[in-house]
Amino acid sequence: MRLLPFALEGILIFIGFFILEGIPPQGLVTMTIGAVLASVLINNRYISGEMEEYLKKEIVSRTRELRESERRYRTLVNNIPGVAYRCRDDEYMTMLFISDEIERLTGYKSSDFIENRIRSFRSIIHPDNPASTGKAMRDALKNDVPFRIEYRILDRKGQTRWFLEKGAGVKDDKGSVAWIDGVIIDITEEKLLALEKEKWEEQYRQAQRLESIGRLAGGIAHDLNNLLTPVLGYAELTSPLVEDNSEAKGYIGEIIKAAKRARDLILQLLTLSRGQKLAMEEIDMNSLTENFSGLLRKAVRDDIIIDYRKAPELPLLWGSRSQLEQIILNLAVNAQDAMPDGGEIVITTARDGERVILTVSDTGDGIDRETEEHMFEPFFTTKGPGGTGLGLATVYGIMQQHNGNIHVEPNGERGALFRMEFPSI
Repeated sequence: MRLLPFALEGILIFIGFFILEGIPPQGLVTMTIGAVLASVLINNRYISGEMEEYLKKEIVSRTRELRESERRYRTLVNNIPGVAYRCRDDEYMTMLFISDEIERLTGYKSSDFIENRIRSFRSIIHPDNPASTGKAMRDALKNDVPFRIEYRILDRKGQTRWFLEKGAGVKDDKGSVAWIDGVIIDITEEKLLALEKEKWEEQYRQAQRLESIGRLAGGIAHDLNNLLTPVLGYAELTSPLVEDNSEAKGYIGEIIKAAKRARDLILQLLTLSRGQKLAMEEIDMNSLTENFSGLLRKAVRDDIIIDYRKAPELPLLWGSRSQLEQIILNLAVNAQDAMPDGGEIVITTARDGERVILTVSDTGDGIDRETEEHMFEPFFTTKGPGGTGLGLATVYGIMQQHNGNIHVEPNGERGALFRMEFPSI
């Protein structure tokens, strides 16, 4: 500080001047006080200028530091593997902050959610998400513990995504939840892989179960066939011997009819168990469906529309023509039974790499979960006493003999779709 040097300097100058001029003591005191005040004013003005310059530099420096700190914070938040957020503890999860990563995951900008300017975060949660998810979050907040929940959302394109959300409530001075801080992670890929793995594991278990049943059915079929052969043979030999007895001939005719029906069932069981040798040849699936269309039309009611959709230039496959036709017939008859008031059957051929695809879909009542689990099992039927329960079991057995795969896509009330995949030659 320069206050003291300025004051002494002024006093000495004025005292020397007054002494030389012979000014009275009263004037000396007055002028001395004036010199002191003048020096103070001059010094304060100097100090104010320095302070102003100092403050300007400090403001610029602090502003630069603040901006750099904000930039580092935003970089950190936007680079974490997920969406960071802060929201109110209310019905709509009103967002106070949500990181920009939300746009990549949902298609909505972060500004869309802030203070629910355009939509609330709750509005994009899938309507089929279980209510227990929200309850788990509420219970965690109530018990003052972190929560971890999984749920589905619908993004801007209407596609379903899976989210994992972790967070906790932040309480105010009164002990109430002031807001919720958390992070949202996209687990769609992991979830789809897990669901696909579960699906294939279930199909593998079902294949093992059906293979065991098939072996059992095959053994029974061989024994029944051995017992049935003489019954049918002797009945056919006896029929010409009772020409004069119309009543006896009628009885024998019923025996022959029932025996042939039993023989057909045994053939289906043998197909299921791979106990029947097939005449294999090169097959063009487009030609097969076209040549079989006339017979299929006669086997299906007139109020059922049959639509064929063929892919060009299908590769050939190695198979049994009669057995592949049996697949189409069995699936078409099943579809017909699911459409008592009429409908449409669509038979489609396609190519998937080196595989030939055959799909048969309908507009019937669809397939419920229980039926889907058991439909390929022998003797399982939803048709009551009129069904044998071997139609789809036979289809499954034929697919096994052709080293193919069959997948079912139930579409609820919109019907069902059976997709068969065959290896090409």
